[in-house]
Amino acid sequence: MTMTLSLVFLILGAIGGIISIGFAFYLWMMVKKLSTGEGETHNVYKAIREGAKAYIKREFKTIFAIAGILSIIIFFALDLKPWLSGLPSFVFLSFWIGTITSLAASFIGMDIATRTNVRVAIMAKQGLEPAMKTGFNGGTIMGMLVFGVNVIQIVITYLFLYMIFPGNYQAIVVNIVGCAFGGSFTSVIAQLGGGIYTKGADVGADIVGKIEQGIPEDDVRNPAVVADLVGDNVGDCAGRSADLYETLTSELISSMILGLSLFILPGSPLGDSVIFFPFLIRFIATIATIIGYFFVKQKKKIEAGETGPWKLLNTGLYLSSSIIAVIYVLLVLLIFQSVFLVFAAIFGIAANLIMGFIFEYFTSIDKKPVKTIIEASETGPATNIIQGMSNGLGSVFIPLSIIAMMILGAFGFGALFGVFSLSGRFILGGTYGIVIMSMGMTSGTGIILSMDGFGPIVDNAGGIAEMSGMGEDIRKNTDLLDATGNSTKSLTKGFSIISGTTIGFVTIFAYIELINSEMGITNAMINMGFVNVAVGGIFGVITVFLFVSLLMRSVGKTAHDMIEEVRRQFREIPGIMEWKEKPDYGRCVDISTISALKNMIFPALLIIIMPIAVGIFLGPFTLGAFLIIATFTGGAMGIFMNVSGASWDNAKKGRKHLQDKSNPETIKAYQAAVIGDTVGDPCKDTAGSSLGSFVTTINNLAITFFPLFVFTYGIALHFIGW
Repeated sequence: MTMTLSLVFLILGAIGGIISIGFAFYLWMMVKKLSTGEGETHNVYKAIREGAKAYIKREFKTIFAIAGILSIIIFFALDLKPWLSGLPSFVFLSFWIGTITSLAASFIGMDIATRTNVRVAIMAKQGLEPAMKTGFNGGTIMGMLVFGVNVIQIVITYLFLYMIFPGNYQAIVVNIVGCAFGGSFTSVIAQLGGGIYTKGADVGADIVGKIEQGIPEDDVRNPAVVADLVGDNVGDCAGRSADLYETLTSELISSMILGLSLFILPGSPLGDSVIFFPFLIRFIATIATIIGYFFVKQKKKIEAGETGPWKLLNTGLYLSSSIIAVIYVLLVLLIFQSVFLVFAAIFGIAANLIMGFIFEYFTSIDKKPVKTIIEASETGPATNIIQGMSNGLGSVFIPLSIIAMMILGAFGFGALFGVFSLSGRFILGGTYGIVIMSMGMTSGTGIILSMDGFGPIVDNAGGIAEMSGMGEDIRKNTDLLDATGNSTKSLTKGFSIISGTTIGFVTIFAYIELINSEMGITNAMINMGFVNVAVGGIFGVITVFLFVSLLMRSVGKTAHDMIEEVRRQFREIPGIMEWKEKPDYGRCVDISTISALKNMIFPALLIIIMPIAVGIFLGPFTLGAFLIIATFTGGAMGIFMNVSGASWDNAKKGRKHLQDKSNPETIKAYQAAVIGDTVGDPCKDTAGSSLGSFVTTINNLAITFFPLFVFTYGIALHFIGW
């Protein structure tokens, strides 16, 4: 392995990023040609877009304010104290690069979604296929832009740091971690604000509109309907784009840190290209994603039935994943010349595919878990909620068991790689086996991002069609796409949680390697047998539960205010129900905006304060225990909340089709399912979706501030004489 090869990997990564952005621009040129409608259709489109832009503008101001305070802390704690790590520090700068580019990803997600939604509604007049492909184009534009911007940002930051520290990879890696922290910090706030906004509006709209007034979803008479549709964009698009952006950043930088550990190992046969291997995988993933896109695009006829669009998207996902799998395995064998790491790579790819089947089983409307919730709705909301919780709790076992087995298997094969290729360093080899596995899991993120963006775009298209009175045939097409979008959102949110948990685990190993390097020790371990270390795990658990509690409470408060406002409008503007007077949509948008911005700050501060406090006062090893327990508790909680919410949502759709206006019992069962769905909304779209970002943020914070934690090394423990 030579410097030339490592440079080739870096250049290929940059080329992959440029191709991603170029392909997204090509798709946008096609989408841009489509009509945005006229009359009421165009007015609804403008209202959603303007509401989303207004919220994002205010959210970004809040993020910049918090980031400014945090960057000052970084500057004084790290950059002015380079002797903490023995290296000059520019973490302040890389933090801002990560923050700004993550905000760019968030804006891209919102902007593309609000430009594409109306075009999907218009194309639905021509049929299901044109509407679906327009929505998929929009999702692919989002995915490819986020994917491309991510890798180019890291390449540029690396080259900048290389000019300052030529050839000093350790200094470069220690400084580049700020990008990961800036990205994850921004992501979690975008998720928090967007989640509180969208679900506060959604719950308020459903409770008063569907249950109390008996009007359909997205009915123009509902005062909260515009806020609900805006929320889809700022939550499911802006928030999710930032989330997957920071997941990509975390995986890439953690892999570079652990690759560096292999490179600097005395007697290592591996050159510096091991540090840049992840960039090569990004290039391959870009090409495979484009191939998957054209497979979906070239299909002239979608299979009949409710599951037709979903099957087509799923086939595109599996095709892209298969291409990546074959090439990835060959590259691992070629570069590392170890069959042991090939098995680790296969574990990661297999885990990614298996997770898709698992989440589909637990959340699909035609599978047994959701069918039991549909049946439970016949006896009221209590049994609906009990059955949904049971489904969510039960769904945690299989995914985390598989992840545990995959991690164990990857570590085992990596350890054999360490024994035979790294002079017996089996722990370091095992750790890199887990890195190879995690890269296999995230290699399909490009197509995952495309599917993630598809969901909220077609959901908004259905809302626009309903509000502008486009007709039953068009609404039928958008409903089919919306059902597909719910399935893709469930899959991609599950992927985000699982990948965030796995990458969090990899980042913990990177954190341990940094501690080893800083303290000059070998094979440091986080020994839970020591009381002072074990208490870190306790703090990890309670931080997860407090975080979720704060989010659910925030949605509850926002929904309460929204319900009161919607009731007031129905009461004081009697002409609404007869279409004689228009509701005051702007007032509901203001309620969601103000509440989201106010209530997202405390949970965001909790994520920052808790790990820093544990690291400073209890030491770096206690913080390691905090990270391990919080990572897997957050992963388990995220799966539970995501699956519960998605299964309640699809059970509601199932009951909707079973309604018979001549049979009051079916109407009561539908109302019970709606109540279950309103409970599930904040579970899956606020708390559950934020837990992936929570996990990566606490781990990225740890690898950013690790020199400070080593320096203070347990102030409280020193005071009590330990």
